[in-house]
Amino acid sequence: MRRILLTLAVAATTAGAVVVPGSPAQAGACHWDYYCDTVYYSDAAHTRDVGGKREHCGGVLVETWGIRTGYWDRIVTPCA
Repeated sequence: MRRILLTLAVAATTAGAVVVPGSPAQAGACHWDYYCDTVYYSDAAHTRDVGGKREHCGGVLVETWGIRTGYWDRIVTPCA
C-alpha cells in the first residue's frame, strides 16, 4: 500500500512539473515605411509601463528605454 501511494505521489508531482505556461510573445520588428511606438508593461493588466521602443520610418533610427517584457502595445503610423 505504501508503495502505491509513493508511486502516485511521484506521478502527481512529475505531471505538475511538466505543465508550464508559455511566456507572452515579444513585439516583432516594425514594417518598412511605418513609424512604430511600442510600450512594454510590467504585467498583463498593463498597470505600469517599464520600457519603450520607437522605430522611425525605414528603420534608420531606433530609440529604446527601460526593459522589454512580453506585455506590450504598439502604435503603427504610415510614413508620409
